[in-house]
Formats: sequence, C-alpha cells, structure tokens
Amino acid sequence: MRLALVIALAACGAPEPRPDAAPSCADIGLHFVALAELENGAPAPEDLAAGIRNETERRCREESWSDARRTCLHKASTEDAMLACPAQ
Repeated sequence: MRLALVIALAACGAPEPRPDAAPSCADIGLHFVALAELENGAPAPEDLAAGIRNETERRCREESWSDARRTCLHKASTEDAMLACPAQ
C-alpha cells in the first residue's frame, strides 16, 4: 500500500508551467547575468554572477514584479530595452 502511494505521487510530478506564464524571478536573474556578460564580452566572475542573480531574484520577489515586467525584462536584449520595461 505504501509503495503504491509513493509510485502514484512520483508519477504526478511537478505541474508543467503554463506556456503563457511569465518568467520566474530565477529566470530573470539568469537573464540579467547573460546580458551583463554579453555587454562586457566576457563571462562574469562567479561571485559577480551570483551577486547579480541573487539581488535580481530578491528584488523581483520582494517588490512583487508584475508578469508584464518580468516578461518584458526577460525579452530585453539591451540595457535600453530593460529600461523601457514597466516599473511594476
């Protein structure tokens, strides 16, 4: 009985994200690092990359960035495009 329950729960897994869902705060943090590396033409040192990711994720969560803001920031490919995103 217990084994059947474990198998049933494992089969459920995590729900699939909605295709129209806004990017997560973690996704935004990774994107900010990628943009910084692109702008600088070199990989960011790991401590700097971690700082960018952590601070971006923290602000995103604490300030409750809207779906529109997160989507815009994730699509941005330049600093100017990021600055044009909605404030919230």
